[in-house]
Amino acid sequence: MSTTCGHSSTYVDCSRAAANAGFLPEPLVLPGDHLTEQPEEQGQSFKDWFEMEATQQRNGIISRRNELYVVRPLSMTRPSEEMRDWNKPVLPPDSPPGTERWNYMLKMFKQLIVYLRAFYNTMQITQYPKKISFLPIEQRKRVHFVDTPRTQVIGLKTRDRREPFEIRYRPSPDDVSKIQLNVSDLRDALMRSIPPTAHSFVMVVDHDMYEDGEGAYVTARAWASDGVAIVSTFRYNPSLDGLAGIDLLHRWPASHCKAYVDESFKVLSVSGIRQAGEIPPYICPVCYSKLGWELVLLQHGFEGGIEREKAWLEAQYATLKAFCNKWNKIPLFAAFVAWLEKRLEDRKGDNDDAA
Repeated sequence: MSTTCGHSSTYVDCSRAAANAGFLPEPLVLPGDHLTEQPEEQGQSFKDWFEMEATQQRNGIISRRNELYVVRPLSMTRPSEEMRDWNKPVLPPDSPPGTERWNYMLKMFKQLIVYLRAFYNTMQITQYPKKISFLPIEQRKRVHFVDTPRTQVIGLKTRDRREPFEIRYRPSPDDVSKIQLNVSDLRDALMRSIPPTAHSFVMVVDHDMYEDGEGAYVTARAWASDGVAIVSTFRYNPSLDGLAGIDLLHRWPASHCKAYVDESFKVLSVSGIRQAGEIPPYICPVCYSKLGWELVLLQHGFEGGIEREKAWLEAQYATLKAFCNKWNKIPLFAAFVAWLEKRLEDRKGDNDDAA
């Protein structure tokens, strides 16, 4: 079976906003994207972002709190037989044998932390040291939810809290998972455990998730003002690729294949899981400026905003390149290495010209 796309033409069209502002390289804009639906909308400039009151408040916080904690997928204390399979997808009878064994392994979780250290290269990023786990609890009347009587809950227990926090769960509307955890409840539970030195808290779960009033499922949710993000790996299980319409030959950067994009435009909408594989692993220059301005606040000895941002960005590119080189047998990382090498080469040329 071929592992490469056999087409020869690439698609490099972009939104009008990107064409006016400049971009590197061309963004891939697909049906259903915000840029497709709102082509006239102007993006937020660095100046507009910097002058926001929320930005000034956040800059003050990050200069005092520089730790990002990552919570690994939670174990289950005293699970029933039914609960043991909650993180496994419900597959059709004709699915290939063995695919349901996929799970988020400890090795991959450790590599996630290494990658985050490369991306946010001035922050202290560590695995959250305290134990957090799920455990069955009896249904009882709750005062912090406005629920129907049919709502079911499971407990989330932290070492520093006597009583578990109740997490709602429900059956999956699309029957892909046995249960889905309420992401807002997970966030509320995490807020009780955030250390005073933490800038951000990231939780990885291997169960399916949902949010009130937000469709059949969610794969991730972030609350910037609270510094909390929750990511589910459940829908990224390879055994669900067929159900999600994943085209393995057209993951980024092969998602720029013109034949593939032309076919995508015939479809009224595509799933978030499908589009996730089409998105490049870098961010736009304006977002890099915003991120760089915040992260250089954690460094000392730099003078001048522009120069210290340049130094931070080049260090980040180099660190990411070193990480991706270790995984260059995976096409996405191999392509990212090539992109990073070219960016470092271009920046070196710019510095030589300036000198």
